[in-house]
Amino acid sequence: MKYSLFDKENKLVNSLNIPISGPVMIHDIAITEQYVVFNDLPMEFKPEGIAMGNPAFMFDKTKPGKYGIMKRDCQDVSEIKWFELPNHYVFHYANAWEKKAENGDDMVVMFGCALKEPNLNMKVEEEDGSEHPFLWEDIQNDNRGKLTKFEFNLTTGESSMKLLVDEASDFPLIDMDVVGYESQFTYLTYFAKDIPKEKNGVYS
Repeated sequence: MKYSLFDKENKLVNSLNIPISGPVMIHDIAITEQYVVFNDLPMEFKPEGIAMGNPAFMFDKTKPGKYGIMKRDCQDVSEIKWFELPNHYVFHYANAWEKKAENGDDMVVMFGCALKEPNLNMKVEEEDGSEHPFLWEDIQNDNRGKLTKFEFNLTTGESSMKLLVDEASDFPLIDMDVVGYESQFTYLTYFAKDIPKEKNGVYS
C-alpha cells in the first residue's frame, strides 16, 4: 500500500510503501490528530474469477481482520503497530480519535460499519431496472454493515470490536470539523425493506 502525506499547500511531506497481505480492497481509512488507521482486511482482488462471472473482489471468511496504526508523519514502516481482530470487512469508517485509558494506556477509538459476510454479488434489481450494490434483500443479515466500535491499545497491543447497533446501516457522516477528534454524533443511512409510514410527523 502506498501512503502519502501532503501539507495544506499540497506539497508532498512523506511517502511510505507499507507491506500488507496482498492485493486487497482498502475502501476507506481513518485518521486521528496524530495517527493514521489503515486496514488490511480480506476482501481480496481475484481477477481470474471475472471470466467465471464472479466479482473482481472476493471475501475470504477464513482470515482475520488486520489494522495498522502509525504516526501521520511516520518515516519507517517498522514503527507501525499491527492489530488483529476477528474476520470482518468495513466499507466506511465514521471517525476515530485518541484517548487515555483509566490506567494511562494510550488508546485509539474508531467507529465503522462492519460486515461479517460481505458478498458483492448480492444485488436487488430496482423498479427502473437499475441496481445498487448496497440495497440487498435481507436488512438484518450479516451481509449488511452495522455500526461497530473498535478499540486499539497502543500501549499493550490489545484490540477489540463491539457491535453497537444491530440495524443495517452504512455511509456514516460526521461534522467535518471534528474528523480525527472525539465526536458525539454520526449520521447513518438506514436500510429498510419497506419505507416507514409517517403519521403526524412520526415514522413507524
